[in-house]
Amino acid sequence: LLQEELVLKIAILAEQNAQDFQWYIDQVFKMLESAPDAVSADVWYRLVQYVVGFNEGTSETERDTLQAYAAQKALTAISQPHPHDTLVQLSAYLIGEFACRLRTETVSPQ
Repeated sequence: LLQEELVLKIAILAEQNAQDFQWYIDQVFKMLESAPDAVSADVWYRLVQYVVGFNEGTSETERDTLQAYAAQKALTAISQPHPHDTLVQLSAYLIGEFACRLRTETVSPQ
């Protein structure tokens, strides 16, 4: 319980002081990869709220870029062997909502 509270406070401080919200996304994913049992649902809910666009002060272009970055980060994270359930939940939500923003790589025929 103490670890969860500490992680939540770290996430709030990171969110409040982030000058680049891609960095904030990276930090939440690092927390989920490093100490997934200490990351409560509140932490990834806050990330989802920001990425979805419940925050004020970001343009539509910035929000689209952030959503694409979050979806790509989620796809990369979930591709790792044995991801934690919390990481799977966050990734499933981000990919489900923003898969249309993922870049597709075209393979040239040989």
